[in-house]
Amino acid sequence: MKRGPITPVSLSEWYVFPGEYSAKFKVDPRRSQELEIEDVLVVDADGASLPSSFRRWGTKLHVGFSLAGTTPDGVCLIDFVCLDGSRERFKFWFIKP
Repeated sequence: MKRGPITPVSLSEWYVFPGEYSAKFKVDPRRSQELEIEDVLVVDADGASLPSSFRRWGTKLHVGFSLAGTTPDGVCLIDFVCLDGSRERFKFWFIKP
């Protein structure tokens, strides 16, 4: 299986409680110079955008996002949109207690 240029470092598979969260990712150093990220979208199970922030330091990526009590249960996505049109997507579950 081919690995993409971005690898999750601290993205949990499950989030249970509403709140502010962050996830760290790293970029393959061999691809870092060519990978230009245009936007990062974080969406809930209904496809609605979640409040989020994004920072990059060289090969390190940090995505902050907020899960509210009104966020529906289900699979959420963190979608890195690159200038060349490619995308790197990562899934996580939000399941309220």
